[in-house]
Amino acid sequence: MLNKINIAGIIIGHLNTLVDARSGKRSIKDITLFYVSPVIAACLYWWAGQVMKPEMTDTLVTAGAIFTGLLLSLLVLVYDQRSKLKECHDDTSVSIKTGLQELFYNISYATVISVALVFMSFMHKMVYVKSGGIGELTGPILIFLGVNFLLTILMILKRINIILTMD
Repeated sequence: MLNKINIAGIIIGHLNTLVDARSGKRSIKDITLFYVSPVIAACLYWWAGQVMKPEMTDTLVTAGAIFTGLLLSLLVLVYDQRSKLKECHDDTSVSIKTGLQELFYNISYATVISVALVFMSFMHKMVYVKSGGIGELTGPILIFLGVNFLLTILMILKRINIILTMD
């Protein structure tokens, strides 16, 4: 039953793309960039005593919903391109297939984060309206998700650029 909504494979697949291209090993720099820096941003936000206003969550919901739709369309495009390369076995095609597979995981992960951002925005708005105190916790979570999402989108753009400029 829960296998239908289990996103562990998406998260693990995304984490497996955070490797050093030269050594093939997990990149501590990538882990720091994609997970430690959003935690630091969220902690700084909390430490500064900021509380996210419900109006800001409206913007996050709108942006998250738009990005979710765009990312799902991009997933279909990447899948289509990968299926067209199945018959090719030269070195460039293999590199592009690998890049598309990693891109597929990254886009899937970004979609999950976007959905989580929308969900947490709804939760923040409900919690903020009912009791401002717990809103202090949901704000930093939104900051973490937002920074992580932004960095993941930038990585996706970079990977698309690399794949499209391969000769």
